[in-house]
Amino acid sequence: MKNQKKKEKEDAERLEKLEQYRLMLAEDGIELHELSSIITEKKTKRTPRPAKYKFNDENGNERTWTGQGRMPKIIKELLEQGYSLEDLEI
Repeated sequence: MKNQKKKEKEDAERLEKLEQYRLMLAEDGIELHELSSIITEKKTKRTPRPAKYKFNDENGNERTWTGQGRMPKIIKELLEQGYSLEDLEI
């Protein structure tokens, strides 16, 4: 019973705050749908980085790596064998 009253009070306070924000937006001439469209807009993807390194995978397929993110396992193995990243540069 006590928890229900507490939740009802929190819900009422939340609704009151939301109404205050709605009124502030209306005073500034901003419609709710304008605000929600900005929030839900998809972020533009950044352009992919060009590949910096070229190598052959376990199956002999030519692969590339930008030098960003996790280093491919095959490149780690090549470095352990004495190759350098400069040897793999495109």
